[in-house]
Amino acid sequence: AILERLVHCPVHGTETLTALCGELEDHHRLRTGHLRAQTKLTLQAKAACRELVNDDKVEGGKLFAVIYRAWSGKGQHVVVTPDSNAFPAPLIDKATKYIIPFLVAHDAFKDEMTIHERSLRTLSQSLPVAEWADNVRGLGDLSLGKIIGETRNLDIYSNPAKVWKRMGLGLVDGQRQRRVTDAELAVRMGYDAHRRSLMFIVGDSLLKLNQDGPYMTYYKREKARQLTKVLGADMRITSPKDGTVRVLKAGEPLPLFLAH
Repeated sequence: AILERLVHCPVHGTETLTALCGELEDHHRLRTGHLRAQTKLTLQAKAACRELVNDDKVEGGKLFAVIYRAWSGKGQHVVVTPDSNAFPAPLIDKATKYIIPFLVAHDAFKDEMTIHERSLRTLSQSLPVAEWADNVRGLGDLSLGKIIGETRNLDIYSNPAKVWKRMGLGLVDGQRQRRVTDAELAVRMGYDAHRRSLMFIVGDSLLKLNQDGPYMTYYKREKARQLTKVLGADMRITSPKDGTVRVLKAGEPLPLFLAH
């Protein structure tokens, strides 16, 4: 409904709105780039901690958490806390020297991300659909700005289905969009995990904040319909990871991911 409302906005082709969408795209791209950089820096820091505890992933994660929570963020040292007692002091000191550069670089992106998020919120309030979006619990200015940041100028889409495909919600040859190994099919799929993830987060927020609203009502009705449909006959489930096929017998409990 959100994507369809955006496409059918009567003034989405104006030059002013085109420029506005361009600004939203720029801020969204920059914010996304900063977020990915932060993620990579965090993973590198965790990997460094893991190496110091014999490649134990669990202990490495705990060591990273101790240092990250205790780090002042303003200097090159760790403030001693009760959590630090979980590891020997020499290990804490060594790990701190290893990962402080990563933490400094990680936090350097925070202010920039805040600026871009503020711009996304402010600019999205100027969209023709903003007044309607304000009345949708769970959407918010930031989420709206992110969606337009991904779809770009909606004048390039002739119908809502093409917007759904852009965001990973469409059907290709009767199949849901997903990551595939076949090169030709992958081009037709046009799947982007980041865009699909964005819509999953937005959808999850809509459901959680609309327990008595139309989105949750529709979700429950459709879930019940699909549940009846699935439980009435055998169903083949293909794993998106390795392609293995599992046959779900009629009446057999649904796996959690299918129930939702």
